[in-house]
Amino acid sequence: MTWQKSSVFRATDGPSFGRQSMIGAPASQASNSAAAPSRQATILVADDDKSIRTVLSQALGRLGHHVRSTANGTTLWKWVQEGAGDLVITDVMMPDSNGLELLPKIRHIRPDLKIIVMSAQNTLMTAVQATERGAFEYLPKPFELAELIKTVEQAITERFHPSDDGAETLHVEAGFPIVGRSTAMQEVYRVIARVVAAPINVMLVGEPGTGKELAARTIHGLAGGRAENFIVCNLGGITDENLDQIFAGDASGQKPSLFEKAAGGTLFLDDPADLSAAAQARLQRILQQGGYHRASDGQFAPLRCRFISSTHHDLNALAADGMFRLDLLYRMEELRLPLPPLRDRVDDIGELVDHFLRLYQPPSAIKSTGGRQISASAKAALATHSWPGNVRELENFVKRLLVLYSQSDIGVSVVDRELNVLRDAQLSAKERSKDYFSPADYLKQQRPRNVDGNERGRMDVGENRWRNSNPQVRDAGTLSDSVETHLRQYFAAHGDDLPPPGLYHRILRELERPLFELSLAATKGNQIKTAELLGLNRNTVRKKLRDLDIDVVRGVGSPKRRDV
Repeated sequence: MTWQKSSVFRATDGPSFGRQSMIGAPASQASNSAAAPSRQATILVADDDKSIRTVLSQALGRLGHHVRSTANGTTLWKWVQEGAGDLVITDVMMPDSNGLELLPKIRHIRPDLKIIVMSAQNTLMTAVQATERGAFEYLPKPFELAELIKTVEQAITERFHPSDDGAETLHVEAGFPIVGRSTAMQEVYRVIARVVAAPINVMLVGEPGTGKELAARTIHGLAGGRAENFIVCNLGGITDENLDQIFAGDASGQKPSLFEKAAGGTLFLDDPADLSAAAQARLQRILQQGGYHRASDGQFAPLRCRFISSTHHDLNALAADGMFRLDLLYRMEELRLPLPPLRDRVDDIGELVDHFLRLYQPPSAIKSTGGRQISASAKAALATHSWPGNVRELENFVKRLLVLYSQSDIGVSVVDRELNVLRDAQLSAKERSKDYFSPADYLKQQRPRNVDGNERGRMDVGENRWRNSNPQVRDAGTLSDSVETHLRQYFAAHGDDLPPPGLYHRILRELERPLFELSLAATKGNQIKTAELLGLNRNTVRKKLRDLDIDVVRGVGSPKRRDV
């Protein structure tokens, strides 16, 4: 299989196109923002959802294309056989057929016909199967209408080279343990599906516990790699003393180099930020030359492995400070794949919990009784935790529940009790740490960067200018000071009694409401701009607005609260 250039590498705001949002966004809006079509085309649309067919027909028709739509795969296949259409847009699940099964049949009789696949299944395997069977692009539902229009224009204007050229085909098997169907994971799936057969080095970026090594093993496995030639290298263990042996092997040839061990597979480099200056220079030279000289015979040995690296540091910031080689970063980061933290994919928590329950219970118990379960209300309680340790922390939490509790159905009272234990432990750890700073103190002392390269410190510069230009605000102290004053008064008002349970979530809700209301007012009700302003996923903003009972009116300076 040859790798095809794809719009998957464009920066996107995240898909949000579904039945309801589609109806709320007239086709004229999308067409106004799209460029004029390079040429008129006949587009075949197959989807059993009438609203999707209607909106796509209107949007693409306004761009000058001729659209023929159908609710079933049989009619689509008939049109393709008749030679109709310059482009196909098809759903996966239709009443009479599966769009993925139609792909190779269409490619066989019309290899130049471009196909865009849509699916609400939203799994990694769907994305991979669509890509390996020759789809020009895979779009998970819900998706952005403007995103689909851009993909259509790209498909029409760019020449598409079919991958059915006699090269070895990927054999995809189910069971890769990346779990989740949230919007945040869909771009991850799309990139993985595209990068599997691409001769490109990948940099996985994300907080600790987001599954970077798991993603690397998935790419390796889908590319046909064997378990034994996926080599993990902890770069913190490379010293200047053992540098030659690791990168070139020993003189006797008995201990192969790191690159020889990974030949034909993947070399996973865990956190390049830990490399010394000498190791960075040596690795950069090896990548630049595309090989290394063996210590045993001095012969040049070409590299025969893919490099996948992972980090939770901002390597661009380290490079700007002179602590990491920028030329090495460019060679390691031919493609950057951010992995979302668990707080940005809370919709996946229930599915992740079920996965860990299956993983850590004996198969015999699951087969005989269905295994022990965690109730739906308990899963909902889990979604309220911030999970600073991400998926790894959730995994450990589920294991703890299985060890400590024997009941077949673990309920919300148990989960709440253990979450309180977890929160107390995390708070105590922060209090015990001499290096711990409050968020306000941290922002005062440095200008940190996010893992995606955005400089969070810019917020502090703007805030300081605003504070200095407003004496009343400046004299009032920081937001943290104001919150602390409010809380002290709140506790004092209860005298010797404690406030009612649930204080944490009540306080957060009080902070969230004005934050969202003022952000919406500043963007005149534009939820896309509000999501960008807050640094949240668009769907997360919509969910928060529903939870907070805030109605939004576009073009109006302030949102409305719903009457409860």
